[in-house]
Amino acid sequence: MSPIGKIYCYPNNPRVFKILIAAHYNELEVEIAEFEIGKDNKKPEHLEKFHNEKLVLDAGYRKGHPNLTRWYTTLINQPSFKKVLGDITLADVAVEYTPPKKEKKEQPKKEKEAKPKAVDVVDVDEEEEKPAPKPKSKLDSLPPSSLNLEEWKRVYSNNDTRPTAINWFWENFDPEGYSIWRVDYKYNDELTKVFMSSNLIGGFFNRLERARKYAFGSLVVLGEDNANSIAGYFVIRGQEVPEEVYDAADFESYTFNKVDHTDPSVKSSFEDYIAWDGHLDGKKYADGKIFK
Repeated sequence: MSPIGKIYCYPNNPRVFKILIAAHYNELEVEIAEFEIGKDNKKPEHLEKFHNEKLVLDAGYRKGHPNLTRWYTTLINQPSFKKVLGDITLADVAVEYTPPKKEKKEQPKKEKEAKPKAVDVVDVDEEEEKPAPKPKSKLDSLPPSSLNLEEWKRVYSNNDTRPTAINWFWENFDPEGYSIWRVDYKYNDELTKVFMSSNLIGGFFNRLERARKYAFGSLVVLGEDNANSIAGYFVIRGQEVPEEVYDAADFESYTFNKVDHTDPSVKSSFEDYIAWDGHLDGKKYADGKIFK
C-alpha cells in the first residue's frame, strides 16, 4: 500500500503520533519525512510548496490542491464536524495580516520636586529615658573576701579532690566572707529510683542560676533504689542564706543548716561529700551533682 501522504515535522511530535495511530486503525500508511526544523523548512523548495508554512485554503490554493481540498471539505461536512464547527465557508482570498500601528506614548511631564522642608533634629538619646540599672545583689555590697570562689571552682574541676582541691580550699577559705551549710532533702521517705532522685538535684540546681556567682554546692544520692536519700553541703557568700538561694522554687524542699567549719567532724563530713567518698554518714554513694 502506498502512503496516503507525507508528514514534515520534528521528531517525537505527539500530534504526529495521533495521526499515525488513526492511520493504523484505518489500515492506512503515512510517510514521515526526514525533516529538521530551522533548516529544511527554510529551503526554497519547501517554502514554494508550503507557502512559508501557512496553509490557507483560499480559491487560488484550492485550485492547485484538489485532493487536499476534497479531503478537507469531506471532513467539515461530516455530521460530527458540523455539530462542533457549524457551517464553514471557504475564503476566496486569504486574509493578509497587517500588524497594528504602534501608538506613541506621551511621556508624562515630570513635576517639579518640592524641596524638603527643614526638620529640626531631635537627639533621641536625650528624649528617651535611660533604662533603669539592674538591681544589684546585696551580696555585692559585702566587704571583699580573700576567697576567690571562681578560682576555687576551677581548682576543684581541674584537680584531684583529695588531696589537691581540699587542701587548696582550707588554705583559702574565708569564714568571714563565706559560710558553710549542711543541706538535706526533707522528703527522703518519698524517694524511689536513684536516677529520679538525681534528677531532683539537677532540677534544683537549674533553679539556682541567680546564685551561681555566689555559691558552690555538692549534693549526693545515698543508698539504692527505693531506699535512698539526698544530702550534701553548700558554700555561700555571706553569713545568711541569700535571696538568690531561698527564692528558688525547690528551696522549701531542703533544710539549710549553717555549720562550724572548725568542728573536726563537720570538716571531715564536708570533705567526704565534696569528694563523693569516705564515710558519708555510713551510707553508700549512688550518684551526685556539683553546683558551680
